[in-house]
Amino acid sequence: MENDYNQKFAVSLQTVIVVMLIIVFACSIVFLSLMPGTAGKIAESGNTTDAIVQLENNVFDMKRELNELNELARTYIVTENVEEAVLYSNELETSEMKRANPTLLENTVEDETARLHLISIADLRRQLMEEQCYAIRLVMQANGVDPQNRFVYFRDVKLSGSDLRHMPDEQRWIARQRLFGESYNSLLIQMERQIALFKQRMMVVIENSQLENSEALLSGMKSGRQLVLIMFGILLASMIFMLAFVVQPIYRLIFEIRYGTFAEVKGADEIRYLASTYNHFRGQMDNVKLKLSYEASHDALTGLYNRSAYDEYSQLNQKRGIALILIDVDLFKRINDEFGHEAGDRVLTRVGKVLKRTFRESDKVFRVGGDEFAIILVGVASSRVNVLRDKIADAAKILSEPEKDTPGVTLSVGVAFSDQVNDRRELFKAADRALYMIKRNGRNGCGFYKA
Repeated sequence: MENDYNQKFAVSLQTVIVVMLIIVFACSIVFLSLMPGTAGKIAESGNTTDAIVQLENNVFDMKRELNELNELARTYIVTENVEEAVLYSNELETSEMKRANPTLLENTVEDETARLHLISIADLRRQLMEEQCYAIRLVMQANGVDPQNRFVYFRDVKLSGSDLRHMPDEQRWIARQRLFGESYNSLLIQMERQIALFKQRMMVVIENSQLENSEALLSGMKSGRQLVLIMFGILLASMIFMLAFVVQPIYRLIFEIRYGTFAEVKGADEIRYLASTYNHFRGQMDNVKLKLSYEASHDALTGLYNRSAYDEYSQLNQKRGIALILIDVDLFKRINDEFGHEAGDRVLTRVGKVLKRTFRESDKVFRVGGDEFAIILVGVASSRVNVLRDKIADAAKILSEPEKDTPGVTLSVGVAFSDQVNDRRELFKAADRALYMIKRNGRNGCGFYKA
């Protein structure tokens, strides 16, 4: 039957093929004329994504610098070692040189919501640094240190009259309260929240950019389809070929773009190129979204869930049958001082790995602070005290032994159960109270809250 068909329509088919080649050539010219605009849209969207990623890197640099300044300020307040103040002053000078124009970072963001988050981040950074400088200046005042020569950033810090009237020991206590009190910690939490909101908003901006690019592709495809349909009306003999190699692939690609699926690379070369370009761009967007989502909920050093993830998870799991474990690495600052910050990072990473191995896969392990960890266990009642005590003891025993170039550490642990308290806030306070009792009694132990 197929041979009969070919023989019957041999001449007409040859004519159709010749005409079809002419039509394909004409379509290629038209498609190629549309390609630069579409490719430009894709390139523009890619440049937007790169700019957003660079902007987020700048925010993360700002956060890292602030954490280093916070650590140096707190160290000086506790140790009163003038060299720590010198390190702080040098680090602050470097940070201020990078941020010489505080509005430059904000003005690079076109999205108003994201820009407002950046403004909030910059304002919180300024407040935290003012608190740090004030506390350091107050300790200098208590110790009789003159900031005129070596400490440029503290010369203009004006101490309040009430603080100046206090005795040196009281001034030191006030300085510690400013950097370790609830108000200061609240600013740190607000900073983390604003950064998390900024990341979320950037994900929305990327999705909108992807949507605009998809619309540009759809517009190009619709224009090509209209051109093909006009040619169908003029050249009926080439309809079968055009349906098989142009129209059907275009419809399929439009459907796949509209519903956000990867496109099947078939059809004419132009369609295949557009499908491949769309697939490549969509793959990049998916990777960026996954990376942003992961960074928003995970700690960069240990790979554990971070404080933002802890707050979200604890809010979602307020039912009964929950155990909360709060863990502090004992004397962690001493490890940084004696072995260096790299060793401290290895210790934190090792603690995270040991805790994940020790507890169930369903248990969530978080790094909620510098050397602070938390574990939420679902489906655990206070009757399981002995089981948890054994698990914690196993983890503490492993971590107390050095591992290669990582020193051993001890842990202070506080545990509370939801069947002992009324709500989530009381559960945290109960675990924190149990942890406080362990620290007050010399650290290196595990305490369980007793109602």
